[in-house]
Amino acid sequence: MLEEYRSLAAACGDGPVGRLLALILADEEVHHLQLLTMAKWLREGQGVGTRADVELAGVDRERLLERTRVLKHHEEETADACRSLQASLDSERAAPFRAMLEAMVHDSRKHYDLLSAIERLASAAGLK
Repeated sequence: MLEEYRSLAAACGDGPVGRLLALILADEEVHHLQLLTMAKWLREGQGVGTRADVELAGVDRERLLERTRVLKHHEEETADACRSLQASLDSERAAPFRAMLEAMVHDSRKHYDLLSAIERLASAAGLK
């Protein structure tokens, strides 16, 4: 799949379609790395078990929780700002920008969800 995106992006050049394909390719490359990392963790037995298995040695848990909440709020604000910008774009020429802004909304939601997982893990670590 990566090669297909790479080939399409190259064929479309530096115009709006090529730029959107380049963004998809970058995202897919990150997904590929994430899958490899998760597979490695599973092979090594990391990331498996109960929340009580989580250790945060040397980490200020309360500061981590506080910063996580701040970052979650920032992600919500970013998504709201992107939606607002989307609403202000009305020409057909703005279609690539609307698509990119929508992708950024999805990314902010993904970041929010990952931060929520960190928050749950850090909270569970405090139950030990």
